[in-house]
Amino acid sequence: MLLEKDLKKLFDQLVQDDVVQIPCGDNELTLSSFDHGSKIVLSAPVYFGGNFIPSSVRKCASQKHPFKEWSDIKTMLYIDENKFEITLRYLGDLEALNTRNFNEILEEFSVLADKWRLVLDENDRNDLVYVRK
Repeated sequence: MLLEKDLKKLFDQLVQDDVVQIPCGDNELTLSSFDHGSKIVLSAPVYFGGNFIPSSVRKCASQKHPFKEWSDIKTMLYIDENKFEITLRYLGDLEALNTRNFNEILEEFSVLADKWRLVLDENDRNDLVYVRK
């Protein structure tokens, strides 16, 4: 949980660098600003494909999952074809954030990232082909 003074430092660093790394639970979240500092993007990697993203993982990433229903924040998955990586992203209005709702967004986003990571990894394991020697 971020205190108000920590949040101020974080936003000051964001203004200076445009990108800030935030440790949150088991996640390393990336916070970046754009549109002249009025909008933020919160992102976390949820799948690393090495050099390939299996079709079942792609299909799973494009479907709606039950845990999206209980979430109050709108997120989307972004597939980076060059890195073979899937990232969860949240787009928000910087001016509407205060300490309380930013902490809630961070916590909920972190939980969603963990859930997506589990679901996508499970689909990845289901795509494995076992070969007998």
